[in-house]
Amino acid sequence: MTTPAGVAERLTSLVGALRAHGVRIGTGESVDAARAIGELGLADRELLREGLAATLLHGPGQRQVFDPVFDLYFPRGVGGPGQRAAGREDLR
Repeated sequence: MTTPAGVAERLTSLVGALRAHGVRIGTGESVDAARAIGELGLADRELLREGLAATLLHGPGQRQVFDPVFDLYFPRGVGGPGQRAAGREDLR
């Protein structure tokens, strides 16, 4: 399965933000995360959260950084199927 371009950009941004917060993520983990998105899809946000955490994180201590960053890049219900596009206020 392939990852749609918009989702790939979100994933790349998520990885960049996690790296900026000190989480060491290599290209292999990034590729695994993209494959996880392709397999898990976007319908179940919590399943996606767990899949990305499993592929990107190296220990439980990194989870406290991952969860809020994930929420920024994959917000609940914003821009989902059948919904209006998110505006600036929605993302705040």
